[in-house]
Amino acid sequence: MSSHRLPKLQKQISVSEEGNTASITEQLPNIGQLMTKLGRQPGILLQEGIYDRFVRCVLTLIPRNPNTQLEQRASHWGQALIRKTSNYFNQPNPNSRVGEVLGYGISDYHECAIEQLTRSICCKLDMLSKKPRDSQSVSIVLDISHQMVPLVRIPSCQSVVEKFLWYSSSTNQAVLSEEFLRQLLDVQAKTFNEPRDGTTSYFPASTCVALWSSYLPALEHTIMNFVGTLSKRPHIGYRKAAQLLTSSHLPQACHEHPSISCAVDQVLRKLLFATEGSAVVLKAINIFQRCYLQQVKRNPKQGQSNDPLIPTELKSLEMLLQVLPSDLDSISKLADHLKYLISFTSQHQASSATVTSRVDLWLLVVKYQHWYHQCLVQAFRSEEPDLSKSCRWFIEWFHSPISDSHDLKLVDLCIQCIQNDNFPTQTSPVFLSVYHHLLMGYTVTALNNGLSDVNKITRLLPMNPSIADQLVFILDLLEVFDIVLDSSGRTVLLSYLANMKNDPSCQNHRDWNDIKYRLDLCLQSLENG
Repeated sequence: MSSHRLPKLQKQISVSEEGNTASITEQLPNIGQLMTKLGRQPGILLQEGIYDRFVRCVLTLIPRNPNTQLEQRASHWGQALIRKTSNYFNQPNPNSRVGEVLGYGISDYHECAIEQLTRSICCKLDMLSKKPRDSQSVSIVLDISHQMVPLVRIPSCQSVVEKFLWYSSSTNQAVLSEEFLRQLLDVQAKTFNEPRDGTTSYFPASTCVALWSSYLPALEHTIMNFVGTLSKRPHIGYRKAAQLLTSSHLPQACHEHPSISCAVDQVLRKLLFATEGSAVVLKAINIFQRCYLQQVKRNPKQGQSNDPLIPTELKSLEMLLQVLPSDLDSISKLADHLKYLISFTSQHQASSATVTSRVDLWLLVVKYQHWYHQCLVQAFRSEEPDLSKSCRWFIEWFHSPISDSHDLKLVDLCIQCIQNDNFPTQTSPVFLSVYHHLLMGYTVTALNNGLSDVNKITRLLPMNPSIADQLVFILDLLEVFDIVLDSSGRTVLLSYLANMKNDPSCQNHRDWNDIKYRLDLCLQSLENG
């Protein structure tokens, strides 16, 4: 087939109803075979303007909404033919071998095909940006999204992908190819799915922002991938998890784009409520907040609140929560701050008439969990009855923020079990969660009071945990709590962690790589004081 006949063929196809496979094949019964044979002729496709026309012809044959078996086969055939002819994966195929015979190297063939396709897409986008949005524009955007499928995984084409995403985000009527969106989500998921050190997102930050701005499910997909990673790798430390999240560019995007920050908060709010504050979700929110605050510290923006959707009545509480316990230079100041914070929370809880307002309050406190951790410690340390009671109320509220009643029975039972070393045989998930958190607060108090044997604490853990699980409890404690230890306390922990590092049962744990990474960091931190 000579190249000068392709424009004529394209015109013949376009006479039929675009995307109507049955109508086109009825008028041109051999069109599929013809296009397939043409796809095996790189010498023709590489001529100026030919590949663009070839792709347009194939796209015309692809049904917009494949329902029948014929239409589904045509859709798969068309997409496969475009991918095969453009050969974007740097793997030899019949086309590239024939191209070599004709004087084109494999890399030359790839570059030429990519260049032609990207040039065609850029021309279309430039044309669309100069004309009013109408039904024809929507149709062209859909066609372009089909053409973009093989470009998604090519680093050199990210600028074209980004340009297209920004254009599609500028119109509410844009309809994108499902295959194109699926490719984008699959590539983005690699940030969390590939457990390697120094992981970075395949997409640059600007492309991620364009994707999240044009396709909200992609933003939800990113958050769920992160939560899923924490669930699949329960022993991953806060630092490594924070590295993964930061490499996805999500914290940076939230800091620089309030609209994305609002959307992320909505997703986190739904997750928190739907899971009733599961440990994985609490950890995910806490890590996200830490990463976000690091972005704010690196590039502060005057007057920008963390949550653009935060209700006005919670602004004062946010300011209280943003103060770090380590910023207060005396025990009395810390106690006064804690009392005021808990009082504000209690009053707002009592005046909140809707579930939404209570979840708003809960999410804000979950983001700044360091004051909740202070309550866990003060429940054992404080000698002031009123402060101790307030802290116990805050702990129970944290685990049931929607409830109207917080009679402290659950928290008091957990404290009694810890102090008397008498763990009940049958317990609820809420009890286990409260008990686990309170045991961390008790451990901090014990370490500051001269604890000489960490095993006295770990044997209080419920459900007969393994040696590795006992070690993870201590690692969680060191990563989450802001503990100031004297030399004797550091010596006790250093001895315990060094013994655990050489324990065979720990080394045989399936997640030993994650555990050892955290263990080495904690040892280094303790050794440096």
